[in-house]
Amino acid sequence: AQPPAKWPENLANKPSVEIPKGVTQLLDLTYAQYGARKMLADVFLPKGQGPHPVVLIIHGGGWAKGDKMKFRSIGLEMTKRGYVSMAIDYRLSGEAHFPANIHDCHAAVRYLRANAKKYKLNPDRIGVVGGSAGGHLAGLLATTSTVKTLHGNGGNKKFSSRVQAAVVMSGPMRISTGRVAEKSMQQNHSKSFAVQLFGGTIEQVPQKYMAADAHLHIDQNTPPILFQYGGVEDPSEIQPTVEKLKKLGIPVGVLTHYEGGKHGCWNNHPWFMPMMEDIDDWFREHL
Repeated sequence: AQPPAKWPENLANKPSVEIPKGVTQLLDLTYAQYGARKMLADVFLPKGQGPHPVVLIIHGGGWAKGDKMKFRSIGLEMTKRGYVSMAIDYRLSGEAHFPANIHDCHAAVRYLRANAKKYKLNPDRIGVVGGSAGGHLAGLLATTSTVKTLHGNGGNKKFSSRVQAAVVMSGPMRISTGRVAEKSMQQNHSKSFAVQLFGGTIEQVPQKYMAADAHLHIDQNTPPILFQYGGVEDPSEIQPTVEKLKKLGIPVGVLTHYEGGKHGCWNNHPWFMPMMEDIDDWFREHL
């Protein structure tokens, strides 16, 4: 889907977070709990009896900031298209080092499956979307369904956290090599988002970087993955991952046709709707 040359006036002034008719929102639900710490999510339910496909939505922010409200517009748009959507908070690096954040993501999928009847969702059709750092977590979630050390103890342990398809918007897959690892070693590296997340540089805590490396975890169990980049971004970093997926015969796509789009353009017009259309197409094909 190509962005329009000029966004229609009737849409340009319309809030992305307006609740569409027929959509039910359930706010601040507890999807996981660690002692007194409750992990919260917003769930959006489409009209109809279902069972509906599902989209888990993971916000970005360098693993250090942001919350579930950041991608609320994505959740609402996907629900308008017939999906149960769940936008989650997860533990940020200022609260807990890795693997706390990916533990939360796995717990969120288990929560969805545990509540399949309640939310009229299809537990065999769960996709995940994430942007930037959330894109990394979406990719890591998709590639670690059998890596028990990253599943955590957030509840509903009898249920699988496997997803059937993923969309990674401008998120890194390689963590122990490439830009993320290199930035952890630069001068003033204490300000690096990765150093804040892992508690050290790639040389200091290499095992954590490797555990978080979605590229390394790719195997035959990995579901189809779509990568999206704004038109002015450089997608070259993802090419080794694309080649690895292709060699395993796993469906993979890379879309960069969002002309003029910078990092984070998925939350802005005129790129928002074309990107949502492409995500919808991907899930309709692979969920």
